[in-house]
Amino acid sequence: MLDHLERAGVFVTALDAGRQWFRYHRLFGELLRHQLTLAEPHAVTALHRRAATWFRDNGVITDAVEHHVAAGDVEAAAELVIAHWNDWFNRGRLAAVTAWLDQLPSARVRTDHRLCAARAWLALDRGELDDVDPWLTAADAAIRAEEADGAEPPDLAALRDLAVLRSVHRFKIGDVGASRAAALRVLELSGSEIGFATTVAQLMIGITAHWRGQPAAGRRALAEAVRHARQTGNRLATAYALGYLALGAVDVGALEEASRAVPVALDAAEEPEVAEHFVAAIPHLAAAALHSASGRAEAAARHAGRALALAQRGAGRLELAAALAAWAQAGAVLGCDTQRELENARSVARACPDAGEVVQRLSRIRLPRSSADHNGETPSDAELSPRERELLPLLAGSLSQRAIGGVLHLSVNTVKTHSRVLFRKLGVSSRAEAVARARELGLL
Repeated sequence: MLDHLERAGVFVTALDAGRQWFRYHRLFGELLRHQLTLAEPHAVTALHRRAATWFRDNGVITDAVEHHVAAGDVEAAAELVIAHWNDWFNRGRLAAVTAWLDQLPSARVRTDHRLCAARAWLALDRGELDDVDPWLTAADAAIRAEEADGAEPPDLAALRDLAVLRSVHRFKIGDVGASRAAALRVLELSGSEIGFATTVAQLMIGITAHWRGQPAAGRRALAEAVRHARQTGNRLATAYALGYLALGAVDVGALEEASRAVPVALDAAEEPEVAEHFVAAIPHLAAAALHSASGRAEAAARHAGRALALAQRGAGRLELAAALAAWAQAGAVLGCDTQRELENARSVARACPDAGEVVQRLSRIRLPRSSADHNGETPSDAELSPRERELLPLLAGSLSQRAIGGVLHLSVNTVKTHSRVLFRKLGVSSRAEAVARARELGLL
């Protein structure tokens, strides 16, 4: 009958290709609801409650919340949000969670530490960092009020979840020491449980170790985060951790490992729930670093640009600084004037409460000068030794001389010797000038 009515155009519209779901034409639906309020106003609330129950039982949470609120059952709506927001948030369905919370009275949200936590997570994810502390304060106040009223104190899970929130927030504002401390507290409160909280805690431990220049500790925690994230189906966390593992491999000069890790991280970042999320910035940042270290300037610039665009959607301040610096370096190699981006990166890092090693890393970056500044005769590729031809693309990357030595199986002193000879042949006095000169001459 529904199928017949829809095909006849009689006020019914199919909602899906399989023609299993239908609704009244919107205007006709409004007319029927208006008629109901005139004919049987006493039935409206009961019907909303029936609708809420049906949608809840069939997993259509958004409509269930809407009908609970329409029926005046704010408590039922709030409990439904509390039960489901975390799962939906982890699956990247932030707009739905926001819509649920927007339907609840603000006073009701502020009296429950779990709803305050939901608001804080949404603010974190949008990069609205200044809005997080007020919600954390409200959560603490709600817990104190519950205790004062004689209610049972919050269980360890509630305290753990607030510690997770604090860890992520502190990292986002660039306080790696406080972030790590809060993450360790999460693990203390979690025991042997594997879930959202432990996944994020391991992530924060690994990420903060990365920015503090502790690659081995970071790698262990990030590998554990990947394991937790895959067990719990957390695709955002999976891509995030894989991106940092790949970035760490490039940082320590393990280019062979990085060449395997980067494609895996990029594949995870292409998942529909992840591709436009800020966490996808890290796989792209790792790809930019790998291409830069291998002397592939155009690919490095492409990924650095993508990383910066994604980082601006809610990444931590240290991540934003790293993305700005990556674009500055990649763009400069291609002849762009990116000094302003590099200075912006340094300013962002300096403003962080505890930036780990990032300020020092950024201070060491020197952008190549324009090739127009160089004069002299042009050496041909034939004049370079085989070892110098191997060395040149690595100098165009971001690896340290020690890391380059690891790639070429040479001591750092030998790398320095080959570099000095190469500089002399190119008529330059620094690594940045050598790269710019080599590009001008078509040697890269």
